[in-house]
Amino acid sequence: MGGGGPGTPLNVTNPIHRSHAILLMGLLLLVSLPHLPRFSPVTMVAVMGLLAWNIHSLWRKGHLPQPSMLVRVILVVVAVAILPLSSYKMVNREAGVALLMTMLFLKMLEMRTLRDFYFLLLWLFFLAISHVLFSQSMPMALYVLVCMLALVTFVIYLARPHATLGDWRPSLRLTVTLTLQALPVMILLFLFFPRLPGPLLGIPREMAPSSARSGLSDSMEPGSISSLILADQLAFRVDFTGPPPTAGQLYWRGPVLWNFWGRSWHTASLHDEEAPQSTSASAIHYWVTLEPHGREWLFALDYPLPPPAPFHQVADGQWHNDKPVYQRLRYQASSSLNQAVQINLSHQQRRLGLQLPKHGNEQSRTLARQWRDAHPDDPAAVVKAALHHFNQNPFYYTLNPPLLGKEAVDEFMFQSQRGFCEHYAGAFTFLMRAAGIPARVVTGYLGGKIHPLDGHLTVRQADAHAWSEVWLPQSGWQRVDPTSAIDPQRVDPSPSPASQVLHLSPVPPSTWPWFLDFQQVWDAVDNRWNLWILGYGREQQLALFSKLGGSGSWQDLTLTMTTTVTLALAGVALLMVVQFRPWRWRRQPVLRHYETFCHHMATLGTPRLPHEGPLDYAHRLEAIHPDLKAWIWQVTQLYIALRYDQQETNEGLEYFRRLVHRTKIG
Repeated sequence: MGGGGPGTPLNVTNPIHRSHAILLMGLLLLVSLPHLPRFSPVTMVAVMGLLAWNIHSLWRKGHLPQPSMLVRVILVVVAVAILPLSSYKMVNREAGVALLMTMLFLKMLEMRTLRDFYFLLLWLFFLAISHVLFSQSMPMALYVLVCMLALVTFVIYLARPHATLGDWRPSLRLTVTLTLQALPVMILLFLFFPRLPGPLLGIPREMAPSSARSGLSDSMEPGSISSLILADQLAFRVDFTGPPPTAGQLYWRGPVLWNFWGRSWHTASLHDEEAPQSTSASAIHYWVTLEPHGREWLFALDYPLPPPAPFHQVADGQWHNDKPVYQRLRYQASSSLNQAVQINLSHQQRRLGLQLPKHGNEQSRTLARQWRDAHPDDPAAVVKAALHHFNQNPFYYTLNPPLLGKEAVDEFMFQSQRGFCEHYAGAFTFLMRAAGIPARVVTGYLGGKIHPLDGHLTVRQADAHAWSEVWLPQSGWQRVDPTSAIDPQRVDPSPSPASQVLHLSPVPPSTWPWFLDFQQVWDAVDNRWNLWILGYGREQQLALFSKLGGSGSWQDLTLTMTTTVTLALAGVALLMVVQFRPWRWRRQPVLRHYETFCHHMATLGTPRLPHEGPLDYAHRLEAIHPDLKAWIWQVTQLYIALRYDQQETNEGLEYFRRLVHRTKIG
């Protein structure tokens, strides 16, 4: 690669060719590219500055600079010091990868020998695989595959003698061949290698803080956000085992909010109570593929039945995981769509369901007492009166409501009368409690979109919704969605989750039908990637092993995997022998003629030693037999070209045979 002519033995202290340094810098930029948006602006500026320095040095000076030790120490200290200036913590994946990438760019500033070159090339493999710590999507997997193929091709290219800068096709061909040969073993390891539970690293990725976008949290403060941004991020996908429910039944239950602190609603701890049991005889079954959201809660159709282990259900019906969901999670769920749960109300839930501040929002309290006085023994009539009030008065559904002050419920009920689901659910729950009816706010998602290709349901963050539940003596907790009581003529035409219930006109279709078709195909492919690749865990592995006739134990699975991989490796080895046998027989005449040459030289008292390669042997023969120097080097160089450089032809073999037998010795 450098430091001598063709055939020179590799020496790690040899200098680096400028063209190879440029290729390595290009590979470093290729591998680093997806990481750049994850870093703070300070880190990006530092990395781009180091890249510009390297490019300028290579193109203007023709070689890499060699900063002094003091300059290198200062640069390392500055690189470590800029990490706290970012928005990340010092010990997490973003900071670790940022430090690794910065140090690799710094290492290029002092790269002078092949030792430095191969050190950087080795670490590029680690940097490429680090992308899966942030995303396991199919595009990212393809990008990592491209990076790996490029790196392996570069390694093979460097190992080939006499290779020129444009002679990369044989190296790429060999890389693809090796990849295809390893593919069967890779598939077997993927299917049968024991899966470990939990994320790849023990430290979960920090989730981004909540912003003013549609989505869920453990609190709700109607009136604090003047504009709701409808985020299109995926929340979860659902595969029903039978026909899906109707649009009006797609209430996906999430966090339940009990505590009202004057303006905001918050969750309460009910872990000491038993979960309610559904009295419905029929249930709907489905699978949920949940995207990471950094919280413990799970989502299921309202009303969910008790979940399978290791999940659990708390007293207000919501499902919980034992730890925050930092990676994609797939689970099976069952729900009863006709609510009839928890007829008996516990003392704690009654207290929480009627809890209100002592003072505040007096107009709303007065209105609620009027409904209660009009229907003293009929809580269901009070609920109907509240819904009638929302329907007959000029309440509007809008994603751009005005900000509310300290008396948020009164201002919404009697002044602005504009808001979205949080405003209506919060105000309705307050009114019910003021009327003496236990009530709570339920947050989750409403609706979803059935995919036209594979039939799965896609629920996005824009489908986030909030509704109320009231407790009635004869029927228990009942869902009431006050948003659906708004007259459809008083709904802002902007897309909203409530459109599933209010039957509003859909969003105008795109002017690019082909783009919508591509989106649908891609969404279906992405769903299958999540199910078959990312969702392939311990349960699916054991189920597959059981279908193949195994007992389903880890001992049998490990034994089967070991046996299968061993047989696969033996098969690959046999295939390689069969494939390369003609190649090996074509090389036999070359080796046979060269052994004849070695025999000639042995008759002169200079046999080839077992550790000697062709070049070392030729150097020793040249010193002992200077009169045969030209012939010795002709035979040696032609032998190397025919056997190792894949330059063999029938004419070349015949010329080599005549050359070996040209001189008669002894």
